[in-house]
Amino acid sequence: MDLSWVKWKKLLSVKKPYIDKSFSLPPPPKKGKSTLEEEVDLLSLYEPKQQPTPYPDTKNQAETPEDYIPTNLSEVEQWLDKEFLLSLNDDIILRPLSIGLPKTLPALLVYFQSQVNNEHLSAMVIHPMTMELTPPAPIPEAPTLLELLAKKVTSAPGEYVILQDKKTIVERLINGHIVLFVEGQSEAIVIEGIEVPGRSVSTPIIESTARGPQEGFVEDLDTNIGLVRARLRTSRLVCEIRVVGRMARTRYCLLYVAGLTNPAMVEEMRKRIQSIDVDTVHDMGLFEQYIEDQSNSLFPQHLITERPDRVSSALADGSMAVFLDRSPFGLVAPISIWTFIHSPEDMYLRNPFGSFARFLRIMSLILTLFAPALYIAVTSYHPEMLPTELMLATAGAREQVPFPVFIEVLFLEFSLELIREASLRVPQQIGPTIGIVGAIIIGSAAVEAGIVSPILVVVMAITALASFSIPAYTFFYSIRILRLLFLASAAALGLYGLAIVTLIVAFHLAGVKSLGVPLLSPLTPSRTVADDLIFRGPILRQKKRPLYIRPLDTIRQNPSRPPRSRMKKQKLRRTL
Repeated sequence: MDLSWVKWKKLLSVKKPYIDKSFSLPPPPKKGKSTLEEEVDLLSLYEPKQQPTPYPDTKNQAETPEDYIPTNLSEVEQWLDKEFLLSLNDDIILRPLSIGLPKTLPALLVYFQSQVNNEHLSAMVIHPMTMELTPPAPIPEAPTLLELLAKKVTSAPGEYVILQDKKTIVERLINGHIVLFVEGQSEAIVIEGIEVPGRSVSTPIIESTARGPQEGFVEDLDTNIGLVRARLRTSRLVCEIRVVGRMARTRYCLLYVAGLTNPAMVEEMRKRIQSIDVDTVHDMGLFEQYIEDQSNSLFPQHLITERPDRVSSALADGSMAVFLDRSPFGLVAPISIWTFIHSPEDMYLRNPFGSFARFLRIMSLILTLFAPALYIAVTSYHPEMLPTELMLATAGAREQVPFPVFIEVLFLEFSLELIREASLRVPQQIGPTIGIVGAIIIGSAAVEAGIVSPILVVVMAITALASFSIPAYTFFYSIRILRLLFLASAAALGLYGLAIVTLIVAFHLAGVKSLGVPLLSPLTPSRTVADDLIFRGPILRQKKRPLYIRPLDTIRQNPSRPPRSRMKKQKLRRTL
């Protein structure tokens, strides 16, 4: 055995997040009383088996004497200098104050200049603090000096907190809060930060629809949670806020409905998130890769969405959602492969129109995956499958082309990919122009130069249009890679190679899971097929939630049909 290889393997290895690939959800509960209606001990049902590290933002009491705040302001400055490198860090501001009591009291105001609006800070914090306090005696609602000072700035208890733990204060400072240290006090006043306004709630950029709500998530975690709570007004909606990342300390939120979401699924998600041991997690795209079941799979295992209505619908079905601070996307798990062909607009349309829209997407998915590969296989290996007139027309169109069919398709495929990438990278005002003009110029010039045939240009244009009808943007990347695999297999063995690769992809897809749920659910393993799976069923028939998620309460709506007034057929008699 080569010991040197073992040594290098240990040096190059990294600590991977916890992923239990053998995890599977327990069977759904038997029919009975709804878990959302009966009185059960939900706290013991959803209590973590392993207590997570407490969020430093909520920790008040110091554990050791070293964690207490110094009572002397000079010692406070020394501690802050050691913690934030004040001689090098020009962004943090230490502002001495003289609090306006009947007798002035020295204080120190600390905040990050880039995270606080200076005008509001002066008007709402500094000016009230420096004014003389009247009456001089503490009021009954403020028994201590620090509470009395805090009430000079704000009367709302949720806008300030009094802390004594150093780590908690550091966590509050880097999150944009304002900290006031007072001479002779072992505690500090932490005031809610007056942040510079960020991007407001606007229409979704990627998942735009003609009907339905026109609101999308933003980069603020609290705003995104509020958008979901505004649509799911229930006391059972649980929001667990923690931090991830050793250095960045990014906040995230785990949302689920207690009494509906399977507790085993919640515990598994907690384990996966807590096992993330990395410096920074800036975006949901990075976060998703740390918790997915199979990181090498071509298929996404979570739904990434920017629509609050889609997240609230998934939560009402028994799924979970995760939000990351400074990321305008939400993650939904578990899901099935059919989720990627569902559009948020489907639920707002009547079932004939919603079913027709989904049928178009399924046909578009088949076209964008197999149309170029079928063209290669038929023209190169099986021309006898075409009608005689079409076969002669295809052969005549390719008479002046000097390249094989596979090279033609690759040329147009990479040209379309270049146009797509260029339209995304250029400024937004000229992006659509580049896409339209570039496709027309390249297509017409390639045909006139004899590089490609006109029929192939039509096939690739239909393929490109069909790919844009897929509502899930993350699934679009999988389609692009799979299309190249199908092209290579068709060029090698014709329809036989295409069939072999299709079977291999299907076998792989059958083994991919989303948080323990097979991605092909509920078709395999065999389950009861929901009325809102492939096609949009009538709203009155959607009585149960998706069983493959294993919700504790399977009943979505009252099984009884609502009463409807029906007119009896009778002859109308004209009375004179």
